[in-house]
Amino acid sequence: MIIFYIRSFNLLNNKGVIMLYKTKGRNVFLGGEINGENVKEAMEEITALHKKSKDKWITLYLNSAGGLPMAGFAFYDYITTVLKPRLQIVLLGDASSIALIVFLSAEPKHRYMGKHSYAYLHNTSHVHSEKEEVQVKEAETDAKNLKRSNEWYKEIVLDRTGGKLTKKRLTSLMNNYKYLYPEEAIELGFAHKIL
Repeated sequence: MIIFYIRSFNLLNNKGVIMLYKTKGRNVFLGGEINGENVKEAMEEITALHKKSKDKWITLYLNSAGGLPMAGFAFYDYITTVLKPRLQIVLLGDASSIALIVFLSAEPKHRYMGKHSYAYLHNTSHVHSEKEEVQVKEAETDAKNLKRSNEWYKEIVLDRTGGKLTKKRLTSLMNNYKYLYPEEAIELGFAHKIL
């Protein structure tokens, strides 16, 4: 993972400046695959910034096509139940699959999307790396774990979108591999504002 510290920024829309909290020197960038290493580095950086000043905001800039579900769930749980920092997340580009759960780690009014960004919903999947043969028991275990991951994913989305989605609608969106562009993401409670 690459971590960038951005000294200043001026984010505008047609109506003027978007009211992001000033986070000079308190910015983290998470891009690429969501995996154990990247998530650990992001959590360490956010923890260090949080410890320096618990009252100041931290901005996480996110652009990821997804990755390992458990890494994303670990990030979400750490941010929302363990550390609880003052975190705002800016999606610039892509928040697909488990990266959307990372995006939802910020409170609803602190989730922003670039106007050329999207979120992507689908059911969880599993790829056997370098394995061509899968035994029945292993396939059964995989199926059980996939169902559990899918349920966790839905629980988080339903909780963090403020009741704007029903489980039935969310399931339909996931089954249909849905891209959410900024306007629809705001309408459905995934994001707060477009930059």
